[in-house]
Amino acid sequence: MALICKQCGKEFIRGNNHRKTQSFCSRTCAVDAMRTSVVRTCQWCGNEFGVQPNQMKVGRGKFCSRACHYASRMKSVTLICPVCGDSFEVIPSRTNSEYGVHCSKECGNIGQGLAKQDRVSVTCKHCGKAFDTVLNRLENGRGIYCSKECYYLSDSFKTHGHARSGKRADLDNTYFRSSWEANYARLLNRLQDRYLIRGWAFEPELFRLDDGTRYLPDFRVIAMGGDVAYHEVKGYMRKKAQAKLNKMGKCHPDVRVVLIDAGKYKALEDVYASAVPNWEYT
Repeated sequence: MALICKQCGKEFIRGNNHRKTQSFCSRTCAVDAMRTSVVRTCQWCGNEFGVQPNQMKVGRGKFCSRACHYASRMKSVTLICPVCGDSFEVIPSRTNSEYGVHCSKECGNIGQGLAKQDRVSVTCKHCGKAFDTVLNRLENGRGIYCSKECYYLSDSFKTHGHARSGKRADLDNTYFRSSWEANYARLLNRLQDRYLIRGWAFEPELFRLDDGTRYLPDFRVIAMGGDVAYHEVKGYMRKKAQAKLNKMGKCHPDVRVVLIDAGKYKALEDVYASAVPNWEYT
Protein backbone atom coordinates (compact mmCIF):
# COMPACT_ATOMS: atom_id res chain seq x y z
CA MET A 1 0.00 0.00 0.00
CA ALA A 2 1.41 3.40 -1.03
CA LEU A 3 1.56 6.11 1.63
CA ILE A 4 3.06 9.60 2.08
CA CYS A 5 5.72 10.04 4.79
CA LYS A 6 4.56 12.65 7.32
CA GLN A 7 8.14 13.85 7.86
CA CYS A 8 9.87 14.03 4.47
CA GLY A 9 6.82 13.91 2.18
CA LYS A 10 8.14 11.04 0.05
CA GLU A 11 5.97 8.17 -1.08
CA PHE A 12 6.70 4.73 0.37
CA ILE A 13 5.18 1.28 0.30
CA ARG A 14 3.99 -0.22 3.56
CA GLY A 15 4.73 -3.93 3.78
CA ASN A 16 2.29 -6.54 4.95
CA ASN A 17 4.33 -7.19 8.10
CA HIS A 18 4.31 -3.50 9.18
CA ARG A 19 1.85 -1.82 11.47
CA LYS A 20 -1.26 -0.31 9.97
CA THR A 21 -0.45 2.92 11.84
CA GLN A 22 2.93 3.36 10.13
CA SER A 23 3.29 7.02 9.13
CA PHE A 24 6.99 7.33 8.20
CA CYS A 25 9.08 5.84 5.46
CA SER A 26 12.03 5.02 7.72
CA ARG A 27 13.18 5.00 11.31
CA THR A 28 15.24 8.13 10.62
CA CYS A 29 12.12 10.09 9.67
CA ALA A 30 10.29 8.76 12.72
CA VAL A 31 13.12 9.90 15.03
CA ASP A 32 13.32 13.30 13.31
CA ALA A 33 9.57 13.74 13.76
CA MET A 34 9.90 13.00 17.47
CA ARG A 35 12.68 15.58 17.81
CA THR A 36 10.75 18.31 15.99
CA SER A 37 9.20 20.67 18.47
CA VAL A 38 5.65 21.90 18.08
CA VAL A 39 4.83 25.36 19.42
CA ARG A 40 2.14 25.24 22.08
CA THR A 41 0.61 27.80 24.44
CA CYS A 42 0.82 27.14 28.18
CA GLN A 43 -2.68 26.65 29.59
CA TRP A 44 -1.69 28.43 32.81
CA CYS A 45 0.60 31.40 32.06
CA GLY A 46 -0.13 31.80 28.32
CA ASN A 47 3.55 31.70 27.24
CA GLU A 48 4.56 29.81 24.09
CA PHE A 49 6.92 26.81 24.38
CA GLY A 50 8.15 23.87 22.29
CA VAL A 51 6.98 20.33 22.85
CA GLN A 52 7.61 17.04 21.08
CA PRO A 53 4.66 15.41 19.28
CA ASN A 54 5.02 12.14 21.20
CA GLN A 55 4.40 14.05 24.44
CA MET A 56 1.17 15.45 23.03
CA LYS A 57 -0.10 11.94 22.28
CA VAL A 58 0.10 10.92 25.94
CA GLY A 59 -1.67 14.05 27.15
CA ARG A 60 1.43 16.07 28.05
CA GLY A 61 2.69 19.32 26.62
CA LYS A 62 -0.07 21.45 28.17
CA PHE A 63 2.19 23.49 30.44
CA CYS A 64 5.55 25.15 29.87
CA SER A 65 6.99 24.10 33.24
CA ARG A 66 6.33 22.06 36.36
CA ALA A 67 5.58 25.25 38.24
CA CYS A 68 2.67 26.05 35.90
CA HIS A 69 1.49 22.44 36.09
CA TYR A 70 1.46 22.51 39.91
CA ALA A 71 -0.20 25.94 39.95
CA SER A 72 -3.00 24.72 37.69
CA ARG A 73 -3.63 21.74 39.96
CA MET A 74 -3.53 23.92 43.06
CA LYS A 75 -5.95 26.57 41.77
CA SER A 76 -8.38 26.94 44.61
CA VAL A 77 -12.09 27.61 44.79
CA THR A 78 -13.99 29.49 47.49
CA LEU A 79 -16.52 27.56 49.60
CA ILE A 80 -18.64 28.30 52.65
CA CYS A 81 -18.06 26.04 55.66
CA PRO A 82 -21.41 24.39 56.57
CA VAL A 83 -20.45 24.33 60.27
CA CYS A 84 -19.10 27.77 61.17
CA GLY A 85 -20.19 29.70 58.07
CA ASP A 86 -16.70 31.06 57.25
CA SER A 87 -15.57 31.29 53.63
CA PHE A 88 -12.35 29.47 52.75
CA GLU A 89 -10.34 28.26 49.77
CA VAL A 90 -9.74 24.66 48.85
CA ILE A 91 -8.23 22.73 45.96
CA PRO A 92 -11.04 21.28 43.76
CA SER A 93 -9.67 17.73 44.09
CA ARG A 94 -10.13 17.89 47.86
CA THR A 95 -13.80 18.80 47.71
CA ASN A 96 -14.58 15.12 47.11
CA SER A 97 -13.52 14.26 50.67
CA GLU A 98 -15.54 14.84 53.82
CA TYR A 99 -12.99 17.29 55.19
CA GLY A 100 -12.72 19.15 51.88
CA VAL A 101 -16.06 20.93 52.31
CA HIS A 102 -15.09 22.29 55.76
CA CYS A 103 -12.67 25.10 56.62
CA SER A 104 -10.73 23.10 59.22
CA LYS A 105 -10.31 19.65 60.68
CA GLU A 106 -12.32 20.69 63.74
CA CYS A 107 -15.29 21.72 61.60
CA GLY A 108 -14.84 18.55 59.56
CA ASN A 109 -15.11 16.45 62.70
CA ILE A 110 -18.23 18.34 63.69
CA GLY A 111 -19.75 17.87 60.25
CA GLN A 112 -19.07 14.13 60.38
CA GLY A 113 -20.46 13.85 63.89
CA LEU A 114 -17.03 12.94 65.32
CA ALA A 115 -17.13 15.86 67.75
CA LYS A 116 -19.97 17.66 69.42
CA GLN A 117 -20.75 21.08 68.02
CA ASP A 118 -20.76 22.97 71.29
CA ARG A 119 -22.30 26.42 71.14
CA VAL A 120 -21.62 28.91 73.90
CA SER A 121 -23.09 32.27 74.78
CA VAL A 122 -20.58 35.12 74.86
CA THR A 123 -20.71 38.90 75.18
CA CYS A 124 -19.67 41.12 72.30
CA LYS A 125 -16.51 43.04 73.27
CA HIS A 126 -17.81 46.21 71.64
CA CYS A 127 -21.56 46.56 72.16
CA GLY A 128 -21.97 44.17 75.12
CA LYS A 129 -24.73 42.22 73.39
CA ALA A 130 -24.96 38.51 74.17
CA PHE A 131 -24.81 36.15 71.20
CA ASP A 132 -24.16 32.47 70.47
CA THR A 133 -21.06 31.24 68.70
CA VAL A 134 -19.32 27.94 68.02
CA LEU A 135 -16.78 26.95 70.67
CA ASN A 136 -14.01 26.21 68.19
CA ARG A 137 -14.18 29.81 66.92
CA LEU A 138 -13.32 31.07 70.41
CA GLU A 139 -10.49 28.57 70.69
CA ASN A 140 -9.05 29.95 67.43
CA GLY A 141 -9.23 33.51 68.74
CA ARG A 142 -12.32 34.51 66.76
CA GLY A 143 -16.00 35.01 67.55
CA ILE A 144 -15.52 37.85 70.06
CA TYR A 145 -17.70 40.32 68.12
CA CYS A 146 -21.35 39.79 67.26
CA SER A 147 -21.04 41.33 63.79
CA LYS A 148 -18.59 42.93 61.36
CA GLU A 149 -20.06 46.33 62.20
CA CYS A 150 -19.00 45.93 65.83
CA TYR A 151 -15.51 44.88 64.73
CA TYR A 152 -15.18 47.98 62.55
CA LEU A 153 -16.15 50.15 65.53
CA SER A 154 -13.93 48.31 68.03
CA ASP A 155 -10.62 49.51 69.48
CA SER A 156 -8.88 46.57 67.81
CA PHE A 157 -9.88 47.82 64.38
CA LYS A 158 -8.97 51.41 65.25
CA THR A 159 -5.51 50.24 66.29
CA HIS A 160 -4.70 47.80 63.48
CA GLY A 161 -7.36 48.45 60.85
CA HIS A 162 -5.54 51.31 59.16
CA ALA A 163 -2.15 51.80 57.56
CA ARG A 164 -0.27 51.94 60.86
CA SER A 165 3.10 50.56 61.79
CA GLY A 166 3.62 48.10 64.61
CA LYS A 167 4.17 44.47 65.56
CA ARG A 168 1.58 41.80 64.75
CA ALA A 169 1.16 39.00 67.26
CA ASP A 170 -0.20 36.57 64.65
CA LEU A 171 2.93 37.12 62.51
CA ASP A 172 5.56 36.22 65.15
CA ASN A 173 5.57 39.81 66.46
CA THR A 174 7.20 41.01 63.24
CA TYR A 175 7.26 44.80 62.80
CA PHE A 176 5.43 46.03 59.70
CA ARG A 177 5.21 49.63 58.54
CA SER A 178 1.58 49.34 57.44
CA SER A 179 -1.46 47.11 57.63
CA TRP A 180 -1.06 46.45 53.91
CA GLU A 181 2.34 44.85 54.50
CA ALA A 182 0.93 42.79 57.38
CA ASN A 183 -2.05 41.64 55.30
CA TYR A 184 0.22 40.70 52.41
CA ALA A 185 2.32 38.59 54.81
CA ARG A 186 -0.87 36.84 55.97
CA LEU A 187 -1.81 36.23 52.33
CA LEU A 188 1.62 34.72 51.59
CA ASN A 189 1.21 32.43 54.61
CA ARG A 190 -2.07 31.21 53.19
CA LEU A 191 -0.58 30.65 49.73
CA GLN A 192 2.26 28.69 51.31
CA ASP A 193 -0.17 26.56 53.30
CA ARG A 194 -2.06 25.81 50.06
CA TYR A 195 1.22 24.85 48.29
CA LEU A 196 0.88 27.71 45.81
CA ILE A 197 4.29 29.10 46.75
CA ARG A 198 7.31 27.36 48.27
CA GLY A 199 8.14 30.06 50.80
CA TRP A 200 8.62 33.76 51.55
CA ALA A 201 10.62 36.12 53.77
CA PHE A 202 10.15 39.71 54.92
CA GLU A 203 12.92 42.20 54.06
CA PRO A 204 15.59 39.47 53.72
CA GLU A 205 18.11 41.16 51.42
CA LEU A 206 19.67 44.56 50.63
CA PHE A 207 20.67 45.53 47.09
CA ARG A 208 23.39 48.10 46.43
CA LEU A 209 22.67 50.73 43.77
CA ASP A 210 25.15 52.61 41.58
CA ASP A 211 24.64 55.92 43.42
CA GLY A 212 25.75 54.42 46.74
CA THR A 213 22.24 53.94 48.15
CA ARG A 214 20.59 50.64 48.99
CA TYR A 215 17.24 49.13 48.10
CA LEU A 216 15.36 46.87 50.55
CA PRO A 217 12.37 45.03 48.98
CA ASP A 218 9.46 44.14 51.23
CA PHE A 219 9.11 40.42 50.45
CA ARG A 220 11.11 37.67 48.79
CA VAL A 221 8.73 35.06 47.33
CA ILE A 222 9.86 31.63 46.08
CA ALA A 223 7.52 29.97 43.58
CA MET A 224 6.85 26.23 43.54
CA GLY A 225 9.21 25.87 40.59
CA GLY A 226 12.04 27.63 42.47
CA ASP A 227 11.81 31.03 40.75
CA VAL A 228 12.52 33.96 43.07
CA ALA A 229 10.80 37.34 42.89
CA TYR A 230 10.77 40.36 45.20
CA HIS A 231 7.40 41.94 45.97
CA GLU A 232 7.07 45.61 46.89
CA VAL A 233 3.83 46.77 48.56
CA LYS A 234 3.17 50.46 47.82
CA GLY A 235 -0.15 52.12 48.56
CA TYR A 236 1.19 55.45 47.33
CA MET A 237 4.19 55.77 45.03
CA ARG A 238 6.34 58.80 45.82
CA LYS A 239 8.86 60.18 43.32
CA LYS A 240 11.81 59.12 45.47
CA ALA A 241 10.51 55.54 45.72
CA GLN A 242 9.83 55.41 41.98
CA ALA A 243 13.35 56.63 41.23
CA LYS A 244 14.82 53.94 43.48
CA LEU A 245 12.77 51.25 41.73
CA ASN A 246 14.04 52.51 38.36
CA LYS A 247 17.65 52.38 39.58
CA MET A 248 17.07 48.88 40.90
CA GLY A 249 15.97 47.77 37.45
CA LYS A 250 19.09 49.23 35.82
CA CYS A 251 21.60 47.98 38.41
CA HIS A 252 20.08 44.51 38.84
CA PRO A 253 18.24 43.64 35.59
CA ASP A 254 18.28 39.93 36.44
CA VAL A 255 16.27 40.48 39.65
CA ARG A 256 12.50 40.43 39.25
CA VAL A 257 10.59 43.02 41.28
CA VAL A 258 6.77 42.84 41.43
CA LEU A 259 4.96 46.03 42.45
CA ILE A 260 1.78 45.58 44.51
CA ASP A 261 0.12 48.97 44.10
CA ALA A 262 -3.27 50.13 45.38
CA GLY A 263 -5.15 48.55 42.48
CA LYS A 264 -3.55 45.13 42.85
CA TYR A 265 -3.91 45.23 46.63
CA LYS A 266 -7.63 45.99 46.47
CA ALA A 267 -8.13 43.18 43.94
CA LEU A 268 -6.37 40.75 46.31
CA GLU A 269 -8.38 42.05 49.27
CA ASP A 270 -11.69 41.49 47.45
CA VAL A 271 -10.76 37.83 46.86
CA TYR A 272 -8.86 36.80 50.00
CA ALA A 273 -9.82 39.13 52.86
CA SER A 274 -12.77 37.05 54.04
CA ALA A 275 -10.70 33.85 53.97
CA VAL A 276 -7.51 35.10 55.65
CA PRO A 277 -7.61 35.21 59.49
CA ASN A 278 -6.86 38.55 61.21
CA TRP A 279 -7.14 40.56 58.01
CA GLU A 280 -6.94 44.28 58.85
CA TYR A 281 -9.55 46.19 56.87
CA THR A 282 -8.91 49.78 55.86
